[in-house]
Amino acid sequence: MPAKARHVRRYLRGTDAVAALLNELQRRDELLQRVRDAIPEALRAHCKQASLRDGLLSLSVDSPVWVSRLKFLTPQLIEDLRKTDLAINDCHVRASPEASLARAEGREAATFSPPAAADHLLQAADAIADPELATSLRRLADSLSKGPLSRDTNG
Repeated sequence: MPAKARHVRRYLRGTDAVAALLNELQRRDELLQRVRDAIPEALRAHCKQASLRDGLLSLSVDSPVWVSRLKFLTPQLIEDLRKTDLAINDCHVRASPEASLARAEGREAATFSPPAAADHLLQAADAIADPELATSLRRLADSLSKGPLSRDTNG
C-alpha cells in the first residue's frame, strides 16, 4: 500500500486527451460563473451551460421562458463580458432539451398521452360556459381517444 494516497485527478491528467477534456470543462465552468455574475440574480440558477468559440457565446438555460428573458439582456451581457477581456461578438441562447434536464434530475421526461389529454379536454369542456367551445373541446377529446389509426379517412 502506498505511503501517501493520491487524488484520482492526478492519474487522469496523465493522459493528454483526458487532461484536455478536464481543462475544457474547467474553462467552461469559469465562463459560466462569469456569465452568472453578469446577469440578474433571478436568472443565474437557470443558466446551465456556457461556451465560447470563435467569438460566439453559447448559453443554455433550463426553460424557453428564460431564453426570452436572457435574449433581451444579451446586448448588455456582451458589453459587460467584453470588459472582462472576453472576445465576444455574438450570443446565442437556447433552452436545454427537457428530456436532458429530466435525466439530470433523475426523473422521467413528460410524454404526451392521448387518453390523459382527452380527459383534460373533457374536464375543460365541462367547466366552460361557451357551448360552441365546449362542443369543440369534446370533439377534439373524442378524436384523441380514437387514436390516429381509427380516424375516418374519407372526409
